[in-house]
Amino acid sequence: MTQHSGLDLVLDFLLNGITHASGWQILLFTLAVTHITIAGVTIFLHRCQAHRALDYTRFRVTFSGSGCG
Repeated sequence: MTQHSGLDLVLDFLLNGITHASGWQILLFTLAVTHITIAGVTIFLHRCQAHRALDYTRFRVTFSGSGCG
């Protein structure tokens, strides 16, 4: 069993993160999350502005910064 100093553990975490993902895995995750975010915002804005299909409480409208409600 090897002993690691606290500095070694911190440096390993900073260099490799929790999952030790490779560059292409990070890129793929970033693209997928970006796509989901853009689709979600687009759907929200379309339904809110075009159809007035979303009804949010005054609290949610105030903190979301959206004029819908």
